[in-house]
Amino acid sequence: MQRGTPMELKLIALPWSAYERPAAALGVLKAYVRAHRPAVDVEYICAYLPSTRSW
Repeated sequence: MQRGTPMELKLIALPWSAYERPAAALGVLKAYVRAHRPAVDVEYICAYLPSTRSW
Protein backbone atom coordinates (compact mmCIF):
# COMPACT_ATOMS: atom_id res chain seq x y z
CA MET A 1 0.00 0.00 0.00
CA GLN A 2 1.37 3.37 -0.98
CA ARG A 3 1.57 6.23 1.45
CA GLY A 4 -1.38 8.57 1.04
CA THR A 5 -3.63 5.86 -0.40
CA PRO A 6 -7.04 5.82 1.33
CA MET A 7 -7.65 2.70 3.41
CA GLU A 8 -10.95 0.84 3.55
CA LEU A 9 -11.93 -1.42 6.43
CA LYS A 10 -14.89 -3.81 6.13
CA LEU A 11 -16.38 -5.17 9.37
CA ILE A 12 -18.60 -8.17 8.67
CA ALA A 13 -21.17 -9.55 11.12
CA LEU A 14 -21.29 -13.34 11.12
CA PRO A 15 -24.34 -14.84 9.41
CA TRP A 16 -25.63 -16.60 12.51
CA SER A 17 -25.98 -13.41 14.57
CA ALA A 18 -29.46 -12.21 15.45
CA TYR A 19 -30.71 -9.87 12.70
CA GLU A 20 -32.49 -7.57 15.13
CA ARG A 21 -29.39 -7.23 17.34
CA PRO A 22 -26.28 -6.14 15.43
CA ALA A 23 -22.94 -7.23 16.87
CA ALA A 24 -22.10 -4.73 19.62
CA ALA A 25 -18.38 -5.48 19.39
CA LEU A 26 -18.28 -4.47 15.72
CA GLY A 27 -20.15 -1.26 16.49
CA VAL A 28 -17.64 -0.39 19.21
CA LEU A 29 -14.72 -1.25 16.91
CA LYS A 30 -16.15 0.94 14.13
CA ALA A 31 -16.52 3.88 16.54
CA TYR A 32 -12.97 3.37 17.84
CA VAL A 33 -11.45 3.29 14.34
CA ARG A 34 -13.39 6.40 13.29
CA ALA A 35 -12.24 8.26 16.41
CA HIS A 36 -8.56 7.27 16.19
CA ARG A 37 -8.09 6.90 12.41
CA PRO A 38 -10.53 9.32 10.74
CA ALA A 39 -8.88 8.82 7.32
CA VAL A 40 -9.91 5.14 7.27
CA ASP A 41 -13.23 4.43 5.53
CA VAL A 42 -15.06 1.95 7.79
CA GLU A 43 -18.08 -0.04 6.58
CA TYR A 44 -20.21 -2.37 8.71
CA ILE A 45 -21.74 -5.23 6.73
CA CYS A 46 -24.46 -7.56 8.03
CA ALA A 47 -24.19 -10.89 6.22
CA TYR A 48 -27.29 -12.54 7.64
CA LEU A 49 -28.59 -15.75 6.09
CA PRO A 50 -32.29 -16.55 6.06
CA SER A 51 -33.25 -19.68 7.93
CA THR A 52 -34.83 -22.43 5.85
CA ARG A 53 -35.82 -24.59 8.80
CA SER A 54 -39.33 -24.62 10.17
CA TRP A 55 -39.43 -25.94 13.72
